[in-house]
Amino acid sequence: MLLKRGKCTFGLMLVGCMSLIYLFDLKARIEAEYDKHIWHYTEGINSSLNLTKIECHINQKSNQSDLEKLSVAVQNSICRLQNPLDCNKARRLICRVRSDCALGCQLHHFVSCLMLAIGTNRTLLVDNARMRGIEGGLLATYLPLSDVCNTFTRSDVIEAVDLTGNMAAASSERYRIAKITIYWSLPLKTQFAPFTVPDVLSQHLKEMTEHSRNLWWTGQLVKYVTRLQPDMVKLVDTLKAELKFLHPVVGVHVRRSDKVMLEANFEELGEYMSKVKTWYDEYAKKTSSSFKRRVFLATDDASVHAEAIERSSPFLDNFFGPNGSGLTAVYCIFRYQEYEILSLYQSSVSAKLKSQFFHQFNLYRASELQTIVLDIQLLSECDYLVCTFSSNVGRLVYEMMSARSDTKHELATSLDLQYNFHGNTSTVKTAKFAGLVLPDNR
Repeated sequence: MLLKRGKCTFGLMLVGCMSLIYLFDLKARIEAEYDKHIWHYTEGINSSLNLTKIECHINQKSNQSDLEKLSVAVQNSICRLQNPLDCNKARRLICRVRSDCALGCQLHHFVSCLMLAIGTNRTLLVDNARMRGIEGGLLATYLPLSDVCNTFTRSDVIEAVDLTGNMAAASSERYRIAKITIYWSLPLKTQFAPFTVPDVLSQHLKEMTEHSRNLWWTGQLVKYVTRLQPDMVKLVDTLKAELKFLHPVVGVHVRRSDKVMLEANFEELGEYMSKVKTWYDEYAKKTSSSFKRRVFLATDDASVHAEAIERSSPFLDNFFGPNGSGLTAVYCIFRYQEYEILSLYQSSVSAKLKSQFFHQFNLYRASELQTIVLDIQLLSECDYLVCTFSSNVGRLVYEMMSARSDTKHELATSLDLQYNFHGNTSTVKTAKFAGLVLPDNR
């Protein structure tokens, strides 16, 4: 009997080991297939595009504040670094995001890579066209990070040095091409990590607190990464007009679905609305003009609308045409009678369906990506944000808002965590970012 039991135990262990070997082999074959598709896409790129000169100059306006002019100078500097005269001769950083996470998470990975690229004076290359989990990549909604260095080839990756661990020499001139592979955070210790502000900016932002300086700088990177395609800009303007998206307006982002199961607590809509009421009560003390209390509601859980809406009037069906990806913009009366709520209802429906199948297929269809990007953009244009910072989208919107603000006033309230950036240092630091060059005559 003992012999039979021992054989059985050994057999189970053998089966378990073989299963693990099979899973690792399957993962390797999937990775290889993914790479093969990338190379198939990138090898056909016309290298003559690298010789195209791009003019990086956003015109400053006479009525802009000093902070707005500084933002223009930073955006121009990033653009120049990202668009060298000859991409083949430029020092480059290849960023390969291999994390199976959602849109906000992947955008934050790109921001981390861009921060490292600017710090080490490199042009950042990412595979926009084929991202994990996003059908067709980000180019349907966001502009490429570069107009001349917008992809990489197999030979580039083979030549590149892999940045991992404690790479103090990451900025060394002898590494013409470097690469970094991100799964959940930067795989190396570097002074150009989140919560590190360029020293050249510190003198211009000296009136800000350390926290505000860091937020403003991070916001500039997010601002560059999330520049919308022209068609998306038109779509945002159209929706704002249809929704009567006027100020003041408070953005409310309710993140539930898979986050509640894995990373965050369930929060009733009433908890968000209590923060909205506090902000509007304070706003009323500062103005003598009459105003409507508007709320822009974005959520990945369609049931939130049932909590919020007493009656509604859909006026915009099948906004994206007859391809089955209709978007319904909703103007309605909030259950809290003193508020009006504006919402893109279809974005929560598609997000809920996305979360149900996320771990099986992990894929945003183009229409789903579009609706989520619209939510993010409209939230960022609100006067105040109530959200949860356990959500990447909540933090992303906060950063976008901070990019256009002096951050002297609170821009957001989180119902759970304090603001953070995955992989950030414990405190805000300064460092010399070699790739950030500001003109003296800003």
